[in-house]
Amino acid sequence: MNLLDSITLTFSAVLTIGSTNAAAAQQQVERNVAAKNGINLHGAAVVYKKGTRVFSHYRGMANASWNIHIDKRTRFRIGSVTKPITAMIILELESQKKLSLTDSIKKWLPDESIVGSDKITIHHLLSHTSGLYHFPNGKRFENLRADIQSPDELVKLFYNKPLEFSPGSKWGYSNANFVVLGLIAEQVSGQSYLELVNAYVAQPARLSKTSHEERYEIVPHLALPYYLAKNGSYSGLPHVSPVARFGAGSIYSSADDMAKWIQYLIAERGSSGRIFRKMTKPRISLPDGVAQKAGVPPKYAYGWFVGELDVLGCKTYVVEHGGSILGYSSKLRYFPDHDTIISVTSNTTQNIENVVNQLSYQFLDSTLCKS
Repeated sequence: MNLLDSITLTFSAVLTIGSTNAAAAQQQVERNVAAKNGINLHGAAVVYKKGTRVFSHYRGMANASWNIHIDKRTRFRIGSVTKPITAMIILELESQKKLSLTDSIKKWLPDESIVGSDKITIHHLLSHTSGLYHFPNGKRFENLRADIQSPDELVKLFYNKPLEFSPGSKWGYSNANFVVLGLIAEQVSGQSYLELVNAYVAQPARLSKTSHEERYEIVPHLALPYYLAKNGSYSGLPHVSPVARFGAGSIYSSADDMAKWIQYLIAERGSSGRIFRKMTKPRISLPDGVAQKAGVPPKYAYGWFVGELDVLGCKTYVVEHGGSILGYSSKLRYFPDHDTIISVTSNTTQNIENVVNQLSYQFLDSTLCKS
């Protein structure tokens, strides 16, 4: 199969010859761009520029056993791209004055007995400055990840671990922060995390393929995870409990839905614009060398990496978060100065960073790049 055959473009049903011609022209534009890029991705990718989709790509197997191919309907577990969604929920609750970012963990979760809970605030959790122990870390989690039944079981993995540093003193990435935030959101609102995701993210932005995956739930069009060999063959990977990351990584979505979410946020409908600006305001610089090694912007906001990033020689401001969870990987990247959104998802062990950077470079306006 050549590259052009692997690209699937979807568009609304047309009622006139004129609209049919316009859709065909858009399809040809996207195919030409894809051929020029030479994208090698087993997964899905979309690019929006100035509110218009200018590129889409769907390739590979969603279910190799049943010969089901990836298309626009395919859902992927997006791992840590869940974190911006959890941050959005928390800030929505704050905007309703249901909580304060200076509230401590202990105020809302007094029975969890988390080390440092009287000193760690919601601000610390949102900005990864709490000092909480990071999981997964070690074979214990690897052995448990298929059997975890509830978020409370996740808390047991870190609640009694000594803090890595004093709250607020430095930055340190930890899934524990967003597990706790998910629990706080449930406690404050009286709603489940699933209900909160639907109420504050999926429904307002009309994301039909995005939700929190409940244990044992059958998710239509959910791609299975695979190890991708060099020869292109697929091997199945072990099952991961949907609640094994909770508010830190339990969301499934599609490349299209994630791009649509950013479109919704920057359109500033209702409170979304104000909250998005607050979410993406830099809060702390990453330790020396960490950003460069990880290939991310040098600062962290609330659930987002932000700051100037060198993308194949183009230095420009970026808002982004990536995610990976046993066979799935994703990246959601937004360039405010270029009004460009890149959304990439995969259900294989393929490293998607090169694809993300390639697409970013292709669609950035070079006149806006800094030297």
